[in-house]
Amino acid sequence: MSARHPSASHPSDDLAAAGITLERRGGARLGGALTAGERQFYRWILRSFGAGTLPGPDAFADAASELELEVEPALEQLRRLDLRPDSGNPATAAARS
Repeated sequence: MSARHPSASHPSDDLAAAGITLERRGGARLGGALTAGERQFYRWILRSFGAGTLPGPDAFADAASELELEVEPALEQLRRLDLRPDSGNPATAAARS
């Protein structure tokens, strides 16, 4: 068991100092904004990236279809919630193709 150094800040203090409010962290960030299928789709994306896999457009479409989702609206919902970066990052380019 490791103890935090007495002068070390807690991660939540660091997030607050960075201006990231409670509403933008953890489960509170999502609230009821995602359907069960969208949440499963998001977790699939996280697991894929965590495993070092960069899913292609077909993989995204197949995963969404298995969850009875349309891929484009599901990805748009994740983007709106800032859960899927909409940048030039090659890791997310496949989701936009």
